[in-house]
Amino acid sequence: MRQRVPTCTLLLCCNALSFAPSLPTQTKSTVRHHLPLVVSLQASSTSDPTGVRDRNIIALDDDGDASAPPLIVLGGMAQSIQSWSLQLSALQRGSGRRVFMYEPLGQGKRPETITPPRKYFEDVSMEKQGKDFWDVVDAAFPDSEVDVAGFSFGGRIAMAASVLQPGRIRGLHLTGVGAERDALADVLVKSWRDVLGAWPDHSSWSQDTSRLRAFAWGVILATYSEQALSSAGYERLQTWVEIVCENNTEEGLRAILDQTHDVDGEWTPLTMAARISSKTRVKVVVGFDDKISPPHQAERLAVILNGSAESNNFKVLKNCGHAAPMEAARAWRQDVLEFFA
Repeated sequence: MRQRVPTCTLLLCCNALSFAPSLPTQTKSTVRHHLPLVVSLQASSTSDPTGVRDRNIIALDDDGDASAPPLIVLGGMAQSIQSWSLQLSALQRGSGRRVFMYEPLGQGKRPETITPPRKYFEDVSMEKQGKDFWDVVDAAFPDSEVDVAGFSFGGRIAMAASVLQPGRIRGLHLTGVGAERDALADVLVKSWRDVLGAWPDHSSWSQDTSRLRAFAWGVILATYSEQALSSAGYERLQTWVEIVCENNTEEGLRAILDQTHDVDGEWTPLTMAARISSKTRVKVVVGFDDKISPPHQAERLAVILNGSAESNNFKVLKNCGHAAPMEAARAWRQDVLEFFA
């Protein structure tokens, strides 16, 4: 049974990799990198003594409805803000509210001012990600309730955040998050860890991206449906690989895999689900061909969260794999907007 605590809304949509071009120049949205948030976070954060917050953040349309909770979007493990730019813009137009996205710990490029590199990634655990979520959100929207859209890894972060401060999460929309991993998904994730290898002993980091490229290919081939891969073609897929390499680091992704993907205890989707407030609205969405979080595992999570899997709290999107928010972008976005209407 989930605990009963004050209500709050969190939208989760989970995915591993997907890419989109930059925001159109004609949009009213404002794109900001390294916002003044960095200063306030460094000054106020107690959960991060290093004050590391020099990350990409995007805020869309500051003139959005200030009376409605902001919509926070969290992407998948190797995604970047660039991966979501068009989807973010469409969500802002469709909802008429403020839309906000940041790249969680371990994503993006490591600030060159942080040395040694290992220190920047020494704690990217799920509990730390949840605390970091509230550090970032509090700096932008102090004491505000929020709606959160998370995808795959981002969805699990949103679950952790709702466990830590359940009174501020109005609802939960999960895409690509299952109760547990099946045998195939377990093999896929462990293969990614093997490709990235062990932590190097030396203090400087190699600029060679061969392992990062191999990881990117592996994740893309595992998270998109056969139809989507065939339609994209080799040249476009190669572009997606380049985007992963340009916007991530080998050590950051390795840290995320090591600290968040094979852990037992209280920060797995299964155990977090049992601790999320029963007053929190929850919906679980999954792609029909999802190999990472297959439909039966997503349905199982919906049952744990809601007591049953009905049309208002569980949905399978056809003709797409794990990357449902990108493969079935319009259908997924419509589901998000209807859930938070």
